[in-house]
Amino acid sequence: MAQKKTVKPQNTKGSVTVRNDGRIMARYTFKGRRYTFYGEPGETVEDVQLKLEKILLDIKMNSYTAPQFITVEKYFIDWLTTYIYPTVRKSTYASYEDYVCNHIIPVLGKKKMADLNKRNLQEFFNEKASNGRLDGNGGLSVKSLSNLYNLMHYAFEEAIREDPPILVRNPLAGVRLAKDTAKEMRVLTLQEQRRLEEAVWVSADPNAFGILFTLYTGLRIGELLGLMWNDVNRESHTITIHRTVQRVRIKRKKPSDPKTKIVLEKPKTKTSERTLPLFDELWTMLMEFESKQRLRKLIAGSAYEERNLIFCNPLGHVIEPRTFEETFNRLVKKAKIENATFHTLRHTFATRALERGMDIHVLSAILGHAQPSTTLNLYCHSLPNHKTESMNKMQALFSKKERPSGEAIIMPDLRAKSPKNELVSNVVSG
Repeated sequence: MAQKKTVKPQNTKGSVTVRNDGRIMARYTFKGRRYTFYGEPGETVEDVQLKLEKILLDIKMNSYTAPQFITVEKYFIDWLTTYIYPTVRKSTYASYEDYVCNHIIPVLGKKKMADLNKRNLQEFFNEKASNGRLDGNGGLSVKSLSNLYNLMHYAFEEAIREDPPILVRNPLAGVRLAKDTAKEMRVLTLQEQRRLEEAVWVSADPNAFGILFTLYTGLRIGELLGLMWNDVNRESHTITIHRTVQRVRIKRKKPSDPKTKIVLEKPKTKTSERTLPLFDELWTMLMEFESKQRLRKLIAGSAYEERNLIFCNPLGHVIEPRTFEETFNRLVKKAKIENATFHTLRHTFATRALERGMDIHVLSAILGHAQPSTTLNLYCHSLPNHKTESMNKMQALFSKKERPSGEAIIMPDLRAKSPKNELVSNVVSG
């Protein structure tokens, strides 16, 4: 088909052609270099023509940046602003922004998007794996590398879909990451668990009860600190997880503004919004904790700001997760427990639950996992004894009818029926 010419501003050429395979192809020239893009499925020649005319007009007005000239820094900042900020949770955006600003831009920011390839991206990930931590103490974890890879892959795919495309193909294709070497999960022993409980009981910090509460519910720290009294059902003795506490990065209007703030937001996944029943003793302790909190409110007087939080600071405000972790670390040290983090409480809860025969599907729902397979993969170390006990229960079904003694049951039948009975007989007799 003959080419369909477009407006030709000075020093610029453009054309739209329907290829033999049916795709609509547009071409134009900018600063002596030829560029090509294709129409999306369902677009007409006129649609592609309009896109081309817009590019040509931008060129004429000196407001056009060719795909090959767009730097990694410019593209990722635009990508965050246009595609990520309006569409994801604040905490998710903060995580994306950290990866872009702290890892991608410092290393790749000055490169042009068109110059990215498998080789320089493989070198980028190799360096991050060996020396990628911001504090200079080693490389990024396998999980962080995977998150960084997925973010960049998503961004590059978006660049391919731009009009006109900024990338022709995804430069991450073929890049390999370090293999995940699973670290041994830290779970408190029963002795350590008892020592930690004793440290909680004698602690002067009223919020230390939150550590005990986590040890018997498996909550994440953000879920614990986001609990409110209206999440408590006093008839069924349950709590419902509706929100989580996160510290997120915010856009500053001026340099003196804070970089981050604490927010209460919905959990990341639907399965994280869940209702947990409390056993009687834990429910009683929660009600006692509420009574003591009322007394603290009276003592604080007008300085107390009622936010209905179960675990809060002395004036009713949200507790910073890092601050609560410091409380945990003090008590762990007092209990003479080493190498434990707050998340160890969640792992310990799950392990104790499986050791006591809790169904994996029930545990998965309590933990808020999207799939029981996630729970199984994380806590399969707790199942060997559970499997043995479960198999032993099959013994009740096993027939206790007296079995014949003496010569083998099966082999004589083989000798009798086998056409090669002499050979079988020789093998049996040795």
